[in-house]
Amino acid sequence: ADEAPFHANSQYNNAELGKYVTQTFKSNPHVTAVPVVNFMKPFTNCDDGSYLFIAPRGTVAESTPMILDITGSPVWASTKRYGEVYNLQVQSYKGSPYLTFWGGNDAVGGHGIGEYLMLDQRYNQRYSIKAANGLGADLHAFALTEDGTALISIYAKKATDVDSVVGHHREGWIWDSIFQELDIETGEAIFEWRASEHIDVSKSYTDINEATEDAPWDVYHINSVEKDAEGNYLISIRFLRAILYIDGKTGDVLWQLGGKDNSFTDLSSGDATTSLGQHDAHWHIKDGKKFITFFDNRADWFQSISQESFGKRIELNLSSMTARLDHAFSDPLTKILSTSQGSYQTLPNNHVLLGYGFNGAMAEFSEQGELLCDAYFQPSSTFGSGDVQSYRNLKFNWTAYPGDSPLLVFEGEVLFFSWNGATEVVTWLLLGNEYREELLQSRAVEDAIVVPKMGFETRYPVLEGDGVKRFVRVVALDKEGRSLGTS
Repeated sequence: ADEAPFHANSQYNNAELGKYVTQTFKSNPHVTAVPVVNFMKPFTNCDDGSYLFIAPRGTVAESTPMILDITGSPVWASTKRYGEVYNLQVQSYKGSPYLTFWGGNDAVGGHGIGEYLMLDQRYNQRYSIKAANGLGADLHAFALTEDGTALISIYAKKATDVDSVVGHHREGWIWDSIFQELDIETGEAIFEWRASEHIDVSKSYTDINEATEDAPWDVYHINSVEKDAEGNYLISIRFLRAILYIDGKTGDVLWQLGGKDNSFTDLSSGDATTSLGQHDAHWHIKDGKKFITFFDNRADWFQSISQESFGKRIELNLSSMTARLDHAFSDPLTKILSTSQGSYQTLPNNHVLLGYGFNGAMAEFSEQGELLCDAYFQPSSTFGSGDVQSYRNLKFNWTAYPGDSPLLVFEGEVLFFSWNGATEVVTWLLLGNEYREELLQSRAVEDAIVVPKMGFETRYPVLEGDGVKRFVRVVALDKEGRSLGTS
């Protein structure tokens, strides 16, 4: 059965219990690598009916997309392996919700080669999204639009003139940053944008390396893309230290927040336009005001400008072209500095959820910046090691009815039962019969026992005289008492 979560446990944070504390389940041994969470501030304080979506991986964590409830108990953990998994979230397509994520080989050039998958509410794979025009889908960005299309990020080698970099008057190879808008049904590219066609390599903050075909220069490094109602695109390019707004027809850069070609006057003494290694840029509109939100790592693989990473909310005035830091969100309990990855999510109640990417942690804040909930699935003493990472950590509502059946085992005079991925189970009905065939075929019930669902795996000790028969099965019931599935 479920391991109880920890609460601000110092032994956990000191790694005395291990570098990655996980749990297993009697009824479903295929569900593995599920972390036992250390809640610094419990997420029960942030109960809005949604779940926690994480995809841990790293030097000690087996890559697994999973959904946890607010107590840290798993709701679903994939038993299928997809390679390294990034960017687990819920998105809508044609009015239906899908689990979406990237799976593939992330060892290629810091961006990976793989595909994006869409699972339906029965966890069946419905779509596999790959890049068009012979390119490879990288791990960073996959966003479904209100137009029913998909936005993906791509990295591709390109031979180009790098003489705009002082001291390097020669041709070299770069990783070009590309995004495509795709027709999901046909896979065709509706729109394609290449950074190299609009941004000179001299605008990069990364030092040129060999810039050979075998070791291209990662000059741009796109890591998020979003389409707005005007048909334009908001993108984050890490090594430009900038967020760009792209014309949806011409591909021109309409303006840029931060970087060497910053378009804005900073009203916050540089805090609104200075970032390092930023990720996950989004529009946020409230009370007629326009904001850009993103995770400001304040560090990358080469340097840092702070002891901690922030979530930033920047107010833009596009008439006066000014930028103002509205708020910077950070964890006051532990200064967490993430040299890569990270997420910023504005929740429906205007709370802000930060995922710390390179470090196994997530935190929820009030709109004003008060830390409400804080969860670590890695010892804080090992932050910065890369032991446990999760590219983005998010919250969504999710309803699912798995295509398989509940599982039931009997071990040590205890019945264990679970149903991986089922969100609507409230109680279990234990059915028993002295004759197996009658139980299976006619469903004759001599005795029935109602057992409340407890976490992922419910346990029921079998005691003499409690009425449990020789053969048993379990029926999963929803809150209305309707049957959802039977073991």
